Amino acid sequence: MRSSALSFAPALYALLQHVNDSRTPFAIADVRKEERIEQSKGSCASHLLNDFLQTVSSSFIAHADAGHINPVKNSTASLKKLIAQSKIFCNSTLLQEILGIDALTETTDPHDFFMQILSRELGAGIKKETMHFDDAKKEKITNDIFSDIEKAVTADPVQPTPFQVAVTFNGVKALMAYRVAHELWNEGKHDEALMLSNNTKSNYHVDIHPSAQIDAGVFIDHAFDVKIGEKAKIASGAYILHQAKIGKGVKIGPNAFIGAGAKIAKNITIGDDVTIAAGSYVDANVSSEETVFGFYSEAGPHKFVLSPRFLNVPQDIKDYHQSLLNSEPKNLSDDEHLLLLNKLKTLIRLNPNSPLTIKNLEEFYEKCKDRITTPEPTHGNLALIASHIAVKVWQESLSQENSEEKTGLQNFALWLQGRNATVFNVDIHPAAELGDNIKFPDEIKDGIVIGATAKVGNNCYIGDGVTLGGNGKEQGDRHPKIGDHCYIGNHSHILGAGQLGNKSIVMPNSVFTLPKGSKTAESEVFSGRPAIRITPYCEDKPECGAILTYLKEAAERAKMEQ
Repeated sequence: MRSSALSFAPALYALLQHVNDSRTPFAIADVRKEERIEQSKGSCASHLLNDFLQTVSSSFIAHADAGHINPVKNSTASLKKLIAQSKIFCNSTLLQEILGIDALTETTDPHDFFMQILSRELGAGIKKETMHFDDAKKEKITNDIFSDIEKAVTADPVQPTPFQVAVTFNGVKALMAYRVAHELWNEGKHDEALMLSNNTKSNYHVDIHPSAQIDAGVFIDHAFDVKIGEKAKIASGAYILHQAKIGKGVKIGPNAFIGAGAKIAKNITIGDDVTIAAGSYVDANVSSEETVFGFYSEAGPHKFVLSPRFLNVPQDIKDYHQSLLNSEPKNLSDDEHLLLLNKLKTLIRLNPNSPLTIKNLEEFYEKCKDRITTPEPTHGNLALIASHIAVKVWQESLSQENSEEKTGLQNFALWLQGRNATVFNVDIHPAAELGDNIKFPDEIKDGIVIGATAKVGNNCYIGDGVTLGGNGKEQGDRHPKIGDHCYIGNHSHILGAGQLGNKSIVMPNSVFTLPKGSKTAESEVFSGRPAIRITPYCEDKPECGAILTYLKEAAERAKMEQ
């Protein structure tokens, strides 16, 4: 068996004393949407909602009775109560926006219910493709979907209701679509299966080859840029986070945890109960119950790969960071604001028959005008605007004494969060704190994820593929606090509830843990997986010499050992 993930390089280990030795590694990104809506005590006026909930309730409860949902977490009584209290969707106008409720006909058939959920976003063709399935095949698909929902409910730290998981979790819906595509593939309908897979990728940002074999009870959390290759096999209980890449022919054992941004090379076997930490690259088989991070290969696990980019700060990053220090907010004209608002309404696809929703968006855009300082209608800027609006709505909801008004505002904030994730690949919980004059890339391909208790200071740059997430499965305050004038490079993961000092740089592709209660000094640079301090600007500071000398010597020793 390979050595433990924390048994390497004693000097580096000393730099990482805060690392948790347990199955939950230092670099697990727990960035699921936090602090779900506190259920309203008031009654819902919409008869349409009540009829719909009764229909959905009968389907879920029938399967709970049949043992398809974990009786410990979801007894028949508790499940009925959860569904009956799903007043997050209490406003009938928002129902049309969030659920497409007018397109969901009454049904007591769970398979038909799930296919209707998918058909709203993937097109009506998915229902036609499954009509020829026999009862046994439909039952298998349905049972597998219920197992996926159960896994999401029990694994997600927020513990959402099954109803919320089924209709709002893109990772769960991507698995729903995969299960249909997989059956089509097994029937020899490869063209139809691949078309459905491609449509799923476009809508949910999850690319699963239909020939992959995924057992029931798997959870894909934050459906950004996840890829599961041809003929990959994933056992029940696996938990996969955003940006994970699972190569062709990979075999993943039961209850494995694949952290955000982890990459597993083709034909690798991952054992039972393995934890792959965020940002890891795995190119060798991993035995059961191991925790691995960094570069894990036959050449030597946890080897640091040194490069000029790792040791020094490139000039382009220095220049951009300097621009953050000198940046001043710009006051936009009314015409510039109107252009941005109209573009935002178009791209997030507001229903023109929902004047209340449009009115809400316009009203809160007006309240956020002072936070909107970039006139270009790029996707990154529009995503930032949508995030500011959602945060403002959430903040205003907290001052409401009427529970239904509070719930209605929070519904709208969460709906905006979901649309932001789907359209722009930006998943920022509206309870997060966002400073002024923040910058996103013009285009965001790999997603930005910011947790509910995170804070981003003024004049910061947040790169593509960045996670500001939790450290393990902690509850409460568990997300990082980013100071002013900070540069967070592309594909970096900052995890934990500590504070990053003002004017700091986290280099691209870094994984940096900030334990709760910790705080870094100002103007420091961190780089690597795991990230270490190489600062401030190593080439200008003699105190960096000892670290760089050690790393070079460690690399030479590793080379000799090979």
